[in-house]
Order: sequence, then structure tokens, then C-alpha cells
Amino acid sequence: MTNVVIIEGFVGANPNIWSDDKGRRAAYLDVATNEYWRDKDTGDQRKRTEWIAVRVTNSRFVKLIDESVRKGDHVAVSGILRIVSKQGEGSGATVKGAYVCVEPYNGFFLKSADAQNAETDAKTGTQAGEAS
Repeated sequence: MTNVVIIEGFVGANPNIWSDDKGRRAAYLDVATNEYWRDKDTGDQRKRTEWIAVRVTNSRFVKLIDESVRKGDHVAVSGILRIVSKQGEGSGATVKGAYVCVEPYNGFFLKSADAQNAETDAKTGTQAGEAS
């Protein structure tokens, strides 16, 4: 089986770009994904937002992110899911977390030119260019 994750959403804050001691650059960003549905009982539209951590080590994508990705931008990301475990502060309990990792030889990173339409399309359930 292949470990592949694809997400589409909105950047929550300006990306954090850093370099390691060997000069390799990486980017970290949080992406909000939204799910919309109608409540069966009331007919009201509902929304759920999930925040997904993304770490990018692919140098071409890091350059793109550094130069043009900002808070609120619509992006699509494909990478591998990484699970991390660490000891929680105080309690000593093991805490698990996950993030999407875009490494040099896997995944993709795309920035949408029209984030506003993407959000509207998600709410109405229409495809780009389709009448709502």
C-alpha cells in the first residue's frame, strides 16, 4: 500500500520558512480544510474546519511558498502522512500527532489563483465554472 495524502484548503497563517545547519530550507504551514453539509433536522448549513499541519522539504516548493504563499491563500497539497509521538509536558503521557510531509521526491504543492471562488464552490457544491 502507498502512503499518500491529498488535501485542499486555506493557509491559516503566513508560512514559517527555516534552514537547517546544512543550509537546506524547509517550510511549515497549517492548512484549514472545510466540510459543508445541511442539517437533516433543521435544513441549516453546517461547517466543520480541520487544521492540518504541512511540512515541505522539496526545495522547489519551499521557494514557491516563500515567494508567494500567504495567509488565506487556497492551496492543494499531496504528500505522505507522518505520525509523531512525544511525551506530554507534566503528565508524561505519550501524545501523538500527524502532519503531511512533502519531501524532495514525493508529492506536489499548488497555489490557487482564485481562492474566493474555491470557497464559494465548496459551499454550494458546484464545480469551477458551473452555474450554482
